[in-house]
Amino acid sequence: MRHHLVALAGLTVGLLTPVLSVPAYAAGETCNGQAATLVGTNWVATMYNTGTEAVTNVMEGTTITANFAEDGQLNGSAGCNNFMSSYTLDGQNITIQPPATTRKACSEPAGIMEQEAAFVSMLPQATTYTISGSNLELRTAEGALIASFVAAQ
Repeated sequence: MRHHLVALAGLTVGLLTPVLSVPAYAAGETCNGQAATLVGTNWVATMYNTGTEAVTNVMEGTTITANFAEDGQLNGSAGCNNFMSSYTLDGQNITIQPPATTRKACSEPAGIMEQEAAFVSMLPQATTYTISGSNLELRTAEGALIASFVAAQ
């Protein structure tokens, strides 16, 4: 597996190859030809902020998801455990409350619990979201990437 480092806005971003294989869609489309929306889309993370000023790919063999419900509830899988939270929107601004998680301990793949802890602890730092085609990005007020997602098929 090759490891690439990319500098984005002063952050070192580690990219592991291979990356999650995601089909390409026309701008504004998901797999069913509809525009992706924050609410009602099953979002699958491709990258997350490690909390150490670095962004990296989600580990191979793990899946992080996020589902934003119309009633302001946010839930998904953090890789090992499920998480649940609430959120509010004001235009493109988002406020996510600190998530609660189930309490399973997963030993494989190595590092899964560290990945999960970083993802869950960074979520409440998101202040903006953008959707471009079938991609969702959550960012801090300073523009640092919290997580990048793709709409699931």
